[in-house]
Amino acid sequence: MAPRRATVLAALSLTCFHLAVLAQTAGQDAEGWADVGQAGDGVVVWESDRTGRWRIWARDLDGGRLRQVTPDEDGRDHYCPHISPDGARLLYLSYPRNRNGYKDHRRTDAAPLHLLDLATGADRIVAEDARAYFEHRAAVWIDASTFNYIGGNGQTFEHDLTAGRSEARTAAAHDEYGWLLNATKTHATAGWPEFSLYDAASQQIATRKREGGCQPYFTHDGVWGYWMGGGGGPVRRINLQTREISTILRKNDPMLPLERSYIYFPMSSYRSELFAFGASPNQHDHHTADYDIFVARTDPATLEIIGTPARYTFDGGTDRFPDVYVRPLELGRHAGEAPHRVELRAPEAADGGEWRWESGDGRAHDGRSLKHTYDDPGVYRVAARRGERSVRGEVTVAPRKRPAPVSAYVRGDNEIAVTFDEPVQERPGKARLDSGARIVGWRWEDDGLRVVLVTDRAIAGEDMLRLEDVRDRAQKSNKMEEARLAIRPPAWPSNRDGLVVGWSAGHADAAGAADGVWRSYDVSVAGAARRAWDGALRLGGGSAAVAGAS
Repeated sequence: MAPRRATVLAALSLTCFHLAVLAQTAGQDAEGWADVGQAGDGVVVWESDRTGRWRIWARDLDGGRLRQVTPDEDGRDHYCPHISPDGARLLYLSYPRNRNGYKDHRRTDAAPLHLLDLATGADRIVAEDARAYFEHRAAVWIDASTFNYIGGNGQTFEHDLTAGRSEARTAAAHDEYGWLLNATKTHATAGWPEFSLYDAASQQIATRKREGGCQPYFTHDGVWGYWMGGGGGPVRRINLQTREISTILRKNDPMLPLERSYIYFPMSSYRSELFAFGASPNQHDHHTADYDIFVARTDPATLEIIGTPARYTFDGGTDRFPDVYVRPLELGRHAGEAPHRVELRAPEAADGGEWRWESGDGRAHDGRSLKHTYDDPGVYRVAARRGERSVRGEVTVAPRKRPAPVSAYVRGDNEIAVTFDEPVQERPGKARLDSGARIVGWRWEDDGLRVVLVTDRAIAGEDMLRLEDVRDRAQKSNKMEEARLAIRPPAWPSNRDGLVVGWSAGHADAAGAADGVWRSYDVSVAGAARRAWDGALRLGGGSAAVAGAS
C-alpha cells in the first residue's frame, strides 16, 4: 500500500501546486478584470468541456463566481450560448452527444433550443428542433423578448416569447446548415462570412462575395459584421453599408500574452461595449486545444479595442464560443469628437441631498447635474456619489477629424453617389463638374453616410467632380477639405435603358431590381464561360442563362 499512498500524495501535491499557479495567474488578471469592469457589471459565458461534457459556464466581469450554468443532461452536450439584451436569459442548443454544429445537419438528430433564466435556473425548450449555422452560433436576439434562430428544417425563424410562437423569416430552407439574420433584418450570413443582403418583404437573401475565413457574426446595431479572417487571426470587420474591411485583432497581436495569442470565436456584447474571444497557445483544434476566454473593452462606434484584453478562464480544457453581457451604465455612454459637451443628470434623490460629481478628467462638482466640455480625446469615467450610493457613466471623445469621401461612382444616367467615412449633415455643400454639367439636386442615404448628387443631364464620359463644404455631425462641425473625384459611367452596358439584371462578383448569383427588390437567381453557364474563384462570371466566348429572370 505504501507505493499507492505515495502516488496519491504526489498527485495531491501536484494538484495543490497547480491550484496555486492558477490562483497566482488569476491574481495577475485582477487588474484586467477591474479594467473590463469599468464598462459596467456583467457576465461572460462560454462552452467548456472541463467536466468531460460540454456545458455552458459563466464568470462575472469582476472575476468572481465561476460556475456551470446549464444543468447536467445525460447523453447531451450544450452549445451556442447567447445572452438576452437585458442579461436575464440565455439561449443554448442541446445536441445529442457526439453531434454538434460542425456536422452535416441534414442527417442529424433533433437539437432543442433552450431558454435558461440566469437568476432562477428555470430551463425550458422554446423550439423542439433547431441547428447551428456551422460551428456554434445558432441565434440572434432582436430585443429582450424576440430572437431569430435556425429551425431544424434549415429555415430561419423569428420567435416571440410574449406570444409564444415562431414565424418563418426565410422563404426557403438552407440546403445544409442555415442563415442567421442580424437584429436589424438587413443582412444574413451562414457559417462562412458572406454578409449577404436580406429583403424582409420577400424573405429572400441576395448572396454576396464570400470572404475567406469563418465564424461570422453581427453587431446588434446593424453597422458591422465581423469574422475570423484566418487560422488564429486576424479578426476582421466589415462595414455593412460601405463594405469597407478592416482589422480588429491581429494574429499574435501584441496586446495578448505570448502564450495565448492564437485567436478564435469572436463575439461582441449587445451594445458593442465589450468584445469576447478565445485564445490558445498556438493550438488550433476547436475540440481539444487549450483555448481560454478573453474579454476586452471596445469603442461601440468602431469596435476598436480599448486597453488590454483580460483573461477569464485558466482551465486546461477547451473553453470556446463566448458571449458577454454588460449592464447599461446608469448615466449612460456618450461619444463625440473633441470638443464634446455633455449634460448628465443623477437619479432623483428622496432626501434631497447633493451629488458629488467626478468628470474623469480631474474635475469635481456638486449638484444634481453635470455640464462639462471635454477638450481632449480620451475615454472618461464619470461618477456621481451621494452617501453610500454611486452611479456611473462613460464619455468617449474622439480626435477632431474632417469627413472624407471614400468612393464615388455614377449610378443610373444622371446620379453620382459619394460615400463618406462618417455621417454628414443633410445640407447641400458645393459641387461642380469640369464638364459643365450642373448639379441640380442633393439627396442623403444610409443615415448620412452617402450623398447622391443629381445632374441636369446624363453623364456620358469621364468627368471630374469637385466637392467641398460638406460637414460632419460633430457638436462643433468639421468641414471636409476640397476633394477632386474622378468619375466615369460604367463601361457596360453601353445603353442602360431597361436594364433589370446585373452580375455581382462573389458568391451571389445574378440579381434583378426591376421593382426595387433584389433577388437571387440560378445561373447556368455553357461553352467557355465559367465562374471564377471569386464568384465573378467569366464569359470567355461562352454564354450564361439566368433561370426565372425576365
